[in-house]
Amino acid sequence: MRSLQMFAALILIGAVMMRIEFAGPAILDNDGYYHIRWSKLLRESAPHLPKFTNLPLTTLSEDRYVDHHFLFHVLLIPFTFGDLRLGAKLAAALFSTLGIAMCFWVLVAYQVRFRWLWLVPLVASSEPFLYRMAMTRDPSLSLLVLGLGSYIILERRWVLLGILGFIFVWLYSLFPLLFAFACAYTVALYIGQRRVDLRAPLAAFVGIGAGLFVNPYFPKNITLLIEHVKMKLSSTYAVDVGVEWYPYETWTILAGSAVAFVIFFVALLAFDFRHRSEDIKPLFFLIVSSMLLLIAFKSRRFIEYWPPFAVLFAAFTITPRLSRVFPGKPRLRRRERDPDASDVTGGAAVPDQRCAVPVRVGAGGPADVSPPTAPGWRTSARDLIIVAIAAALITQVLVLGMISNIEEAGKEVATEQDPSAFEGAGHWLAEHTAPGSMVFNTDWDEFPMLFYYDTANSYIVGLDPTYLYDRDHDMWKEYAEITLGNVENPGPAIRERFGANYVVTANAHSDFMDTVEQSGGFEKVFSDQYTTVLRVKGPGETGAKPADKPDDSDAGDDDEDN
Repeated sequence: MRSLQMFAALILIGAVMMRIEFAGPAILDNDGYYHIRWSKLLRESAPHLPKFTNLPLTTLSEDRYVDHHFLFHVLLIPFTFGDLRLGAKLAAALFSTLGIAMCFWVLVAYQVRFRWLWLVPLVASSEPFLYRMAMTRDPSLSLLVLGLGSYIILERRWVLLGILGFIFVWLYSLFPLLFAFACAYTVALYIGQRRVDLRAPLAAFVGIGAGLFVNPYFPKNITLLIEHVKMKLSSTYAVDVGVEWYPYETWTILAGSAVAFVIFFVALLAFDFRHRSEDIKPLFFLIVSSMLLLIAFKSRRFIEYWPPFAVLFAAFTITPRLSRVFPGKPRLRRRERDPDASDVTGGAAVPDQRCAVPVRVGAGGPADVSPPTAPGWRTSARDLIIVAIAAALITQVLVLGMISNIEEAGKEVATEQDPSAFEGAGHWLAEHTAPGSMVFNTDWDEFPMLFYYDTANSYIVGLDPTYLYDRDHDMWKEYAEITLGNVENPGPAIRERFGANYVVTANAHSDFMDTVEQSGGFEKVFSDQYTTVLRVKGPGETGAKPADKPDDSDAGDDDEDN
């Protein structure tokens, strides 16, 4: 029966995610282009790891490169046969389906009543959540790991938790979340039952530690991890990073995740702190969901975790109260093997007792005592009708909101940049420059699309601007000044400081292009409606202005001149 339920849930979730994923042709989020292309290189170089030579000026240079998405890239390999764009989109739909389905499986495993009602908000309570789930990135599989990890923690399977921690390290750099979940369980036990149990965080810590040290990129992965912590945990960022690291505006997150917020706050009202010791799961999911909400307010990328765990908190908190209004068939409470487990099915349980019929014992011997008179059936029916009507109205509003979330997520996917925008420039560079040539890209977040079409050349910065900034602060500042159009004669600096003979830029970078045209130090060698490729003229060429501080060397010249 559970297998049939999960199969049906997978079909429903998959249909929603396919509807969103294929609302537009693009691979959602620029990094997806890098992920699918790198996975193909990983397959082609097996059993050896491919060399990453495409960002030599950053902390991801060939001698420092760490694939902190290694297991994710391995799981993408089956999707690299054939059209990579289609494969990336299919992978995103499948992985997001599995991530959401794992959260539903937690409800199935604990036989939570009304779980099919909870499935709907699990899928569609937040438009930003759906949008980010449609990306060809790790968070969807991270959601799967955290959902499974929650069940393992609640079931106190410490060896499995350690193994999961090991896997998470190889999958994604946000593995500390699993350790945070384990700590949340320890806190919940102390608050709920006044006992200290450190086995959960200890098991997670051991597994994560093993994953860090038993790693194909050890010890470089430790260095990169420390750099990530320094870069991302500061109150402000040294450079303008990707938009996902910044918070949503308050109204944006409230409007886009209105259903999730309503469910979460109703669950807060329904949470019974007095009976916290009877069932640890509502308290555990309260702590976890509150933690995820706080970090989602700091960085929008965490919106991909908060809504489903807010719904899980609501399911384990509200379901027992709903069951009092709509009781199931009486049955005996199941015997459980540990004090933390509890009956969350919502059925009307009959407690263990020696005599189910009350009696009065007196001098004349025992005599039956009739139970107290129950309320009239009319009163009970009226209350049920009122509750049913109110529930129907609220459900209708929430369902309309969730349908709107699905539609809005699809519209947002449809507006993504044309997947072929950098195809012309990438192919031109691959065909007309020597392999390993340095290309000056004017925007760091365009690197994944350039890499998708041209893996042979090197670029100035990509994947994250802090990779260049952390390697060389002064070089980053000079790069930023050039790309913003603040350097009157950028050609000599691009050629000598950065070692690049070619520049690739989106046509929308008008400030930089205005400077280029005024300087006369560039030759346009390729252009289409999206991008332009420029050759940097040498010192003696017509129109080229000399550098302010001439250098004896002419670093980075290509063998080819066009």
